Formats: sequence, structure tokens, C-alpha cells
Amino acid sequence: MFGESMSELRQQLAKKEQELTELENAATQLEEIYQDFLDNEKLILEPILEAKTWSGKAANKFNEARGRELTEAYKEVYLQLVQAYRVVIYCINETKEDIASLKSKIVQLEEEEKLKALNA
Repeated sequence: MFGESMSELRQQLAKKEQELTELENAATQLEEIYQDFLDNEKLILEPILEAKTWSGKAANKFNEARGRELTEAYKEVYLQLVQAYRVVIYCINETKEDIASLKSKIVQLEEEEKLKALNA
């Protein structure tokens, strides 16, 4: 019975360590995406439509609407990226806590096994 529970704990530990690796990779990818996102923010209003390209009330309305709508959409995506990153970081912290707990249980079971062996 001891071997089964120790084996189960070790399997759970291996699974949690794999999850942690995947979550840390996801966090790194989100950081890279976030940085690219910030670096390219200035591009949302390109190409700039100058008076020689297009002018008049329609051009002005188009540029204003494009600027407003794209800026709002960009902010929405920004907020989604930030929220996704926060969720991943939260999951990383939870997984680290789970790993620490599993390691503690394994150590406790190993100590119990040693005591049983000494008393036998």
C-alpha cells in the first residue's frame, strides 16, 4: 500500500512539473507577444492618408473613425493580453505550491517508511 501511494505521489509530481514547464513556456510566449504588440502600436494608423492622397470631409471622418476604432480595438487586445498573462502567472504560482506540497508528502512518506524499517 505504501508503494502505491508513493508511486501515485511521484506520478502526480511528474505531471505537475510538466505542467509548470508548459506554463512557464506559455508565460514566455505571452511576454514576447506583448512586447511585439507594444512595439507595433505605432503602426495601427498607417498608412497615413495625407491631403495629396485623399482629402476632404470624407477623408477626415475616415481618419478620425479609423483612429478611434483601431485605438479602442488595440486597447481591448492589450487588456486581453494582460489578463491572459495574469492567469498564467497565477497558474504557475498554484502549480509551484502543488509541487511543494507533493514533495513534502513524499518526504513525509519516506520518513515514515524509514521509521517502520527501524522498528521492524
